[in-house]
Amino acid sequence: MSKIHLLPPEIIARIAAGEVIERPAYAVKELLENSIDAVSTAITIQIVDAGLTKITVIDNGDGMDKEDLLESFRPHTTSKIIGDTLHSIKTLGFRGEALSSIAAISNMTIASRIKYAETGIQVTLTAGVFMQVSPIGMPPGTVVTVENLFYTVPARKKFLKSTRTEFRHIVDLVTHYALSHPHIHFTLTHNKKIILDLTATTDTLERVKSLLGNHTFTNLIPVKYQDGYVKLSGFVGKPQLATYTLDKHYLFVNKRKVGDRLISQAIKESYGNLLESTAYPIAIIFLEMPFEMVDVNVHPRKEQIAIHEGKVVYDTLSKAVSQTLTDHNLTFHNASWKEDFSEGVGRKGNMGAFAPQLLRESVTPWTISQEKDFFVDQVFQINNLYIVAQSSKGLFIVDQHAAHERILYEQYEDEYRKQQKIIATKHLKKGVLLDLSIADFQVVQENLKLFTNLGFLLEEFGTNKFMISAVPQLFENRNIEVLIQEIIDDIRDERVKNIDNRAKRMLSYLACRSAIMAGDPLTQAEGKNLIEKLQTCQLLYTCPHGRPTMIELKATELDKWFKRS
Repeated sequence: MSKIHLLPPEIIARIAAGEVIERPAYAVKELLENSIDAVSTAITIQIVDAGLTKITVIDNGDGMDKEDLLESFRPHTTSKIIGDTLHSIKTLGFRGEALSSIAAISNMTIASRIKYAETGIQVTLTAGVFMQVSPIGMPPGTVVTVENLFYTVPARKKFLKSTRTEFRHIVDLVTHYALSHPHIHFTLTHNKKIILDLTATTDTLERVKSLLGNHTFTNLIPVKYQDGYVKLSGFVGKPQLATYTLDKHYLFVNKRKVGDRLISQAIKESYGNLLESTAYPIAIIFLEMPFEMVDVNVHPRKEQIAIHEGKVVYDTLSKAVSQTLTDHNLTFHNASWKEDFSEGVGRKGNMGAFAPQLLRESVTPWTISQEKDFFVDQVFQINNLYIVAQSSKGLFIVDQHAAHERILYEQYEDEYRKQQKIIATKHLKKGVLLDLSIADFQVVQENLKLFTNLGFLLEEFGTNKFMISAVPQLFENRNIEVLIQEIIDDIRDERVKNIDNRAKRMLSYLACRSAIMAGDPLTQAEGKNLIEKLQTCQLLYTCPHGRPTMIELKATELDKWFKRS
């Protein structure tokens, strides 16, 4: 008896769905791309419970007649590939498995009407199985309703994140397509609440402001360039708008949302030393090139592409962004700290008024161990970065930032463990209005309790805005908008899933951002105090991120170097 057999069609469909529809946002993506391909000028996306309960996408596009509608949900059926045209795809969708895959793991209803028909046609499916077809009164266009997503593959739900996080992925997705198609009126609702209502416009910058917030809008520089058959337009952020994730790279090739390392690398490297090595600029880039240059059939969800003659594209991007940055005045003061320090005026580096105080006094009492391995009667600083002290066996070289980061982290962790919050909160004399992108607003909403526990007081203050009235005391002299944005970027890193681990990561972040920096000059007293406090730490040898706080050079090693032994 043969061991090899053909899988049943329903199992094949569920396997295909597993490749394409990993989370509700991917179902929305497929439906949204179909609506855009149908030449729609208005698209409404209605979401219930982050898409798990219900997804409805309504458009006013070309629609389908009965014959096409009855074929649309079958595997590998499409209107977008005629003959051997796979090498020159001009539509967002083309694979032909989207509706089939979604239908296999949900209850689906598709209703559609072409412009000149008197009525529309509605088809109902359960777990991919055709149930009924009937006429329906409706305006021209298509309505696809997906209910009970993943009910035939319940194990998939175990891999999903919180409702807010899953919905944020949908917001991110709609944001991208709304940026690349400003001529379309997009409406997005969640549990009947309007999240987005973007009227059609010919002004891309107006759409950018609506989606990404005023703070981003005011720090963007337009970029426009053409080199041969590659045309580029869009916006790049000023260096002070940098983030620490690639989430703010909005990249489009022939209006297709893509994630492409080549494009991101070209943008990043164009900034040179305007950015630190771990930072990324905000960028909204639209590339247009012959469709034959782009292979969009290299990823199941069409999120990645392969570009023929990638060096041409890389060089074009580098020239365009570099020239744009050269042509604009990018002068800025360190965006992390305000200028009007009450203490430390004229100091170099990034240390604000409160940071030196943390070296001279502590929020909580410190007990200095009597069993010291350091001799701190005499210390000195090298390059405003390292502190050298004698030890019983030779000498220690201490990284001042990593050491102070460890000290602060253990102090914050101790306070947090005792009270589930950092108690040193500073109420601001004047509140700070935070104007966020729609996606970042969702992040703050999702983590509002965590912000509160860490000493921030934020209240919703209009569409995608928060009013900040209090911050942790050590950040009272920081640029609050930049600070919150940095924290948001850190939270968006989804590798941290557990809320306790996320809190620890936030404490690590706060310690890093409040510690003295490389380049901050220290007095003898401050250097000695730093080393003494480091000795009280439980894990004094590394910072919270795992970097060493110190290295030891033993006298025996020095003897060998100087040929004394």
